[in-house]
Amino acid sequence: MAHCPLIADAYNRIAPLIGGQLDVSQALASAGVFPDELIQVWATGEQSGRMDETLDRLARFYEERWRRSLDQVVTWLPRIAYVLVMSYINLANLSHLRLVHQQLQWTSEGMIRARASL
Repeated sequence: MAHCPLIADAYNRIAPLIGGQLDVSQALASAGVFPDELIQVWATGEQSGRMDETLDRLARFYEERWRRSLDQVVTWLPRIAYVLVMSYINLANLSHLRLVHQQLQWTSEGMIRARASL
């Protein structure tokens, strides 16, 4: 059965309605959890009598959508990692520069005191 509790619950609610009272597409729509694309394509398959072709087309649609999403993740993930690494490096550099600035300030104050005591 379904691994998603939301879909499993929807199936349990609509299963008794299918065949007797409603077409599958109508039952899917009444569940309120399935995407409109799925419901529309399913209804087209029911009306045309070509469910095999329709479900193949639906599978290709969702597979293509998944591939595009994966492509976006693959494109953006290295960029995000790069920004995080660069942010870390910049923070480390700023911390180091602050320490250098403090040392220079102490050194210059020490030099001023040494000259004043001459």
